[in-house]
Amino acid sequence: MWVAPPARSSGIGRLLIDEVITWAIDSYHSKILLDVGDHNTAAIGLYQSKGFARTGITGTLPPPRDSITEHQQMLNLKT
Repeated sequence: MWVAPPARSSGIGRLLIDEVITWAIDSYHSKILLDVGDHNTAAIGLYQSKGFARTGITGTLPPPRDSITEHQQMLNLKT
């Protein structure tokens, strides 16, 4: 998921996440996984505010962006 810079801080990211969560629940998925770059603090904060938590799994993007560490986050949909 990506929000164009002019639309950031408008709430569209929250709406997109809410739609994905609703779709996942309606489709009987038990969790949502995502990867986010450690430099993307705004997205990390947004995901955490929606209940996502780091899983401890990390990876990198392909070259030439292989200097960016990505952290997997998970939202458990089973209560």
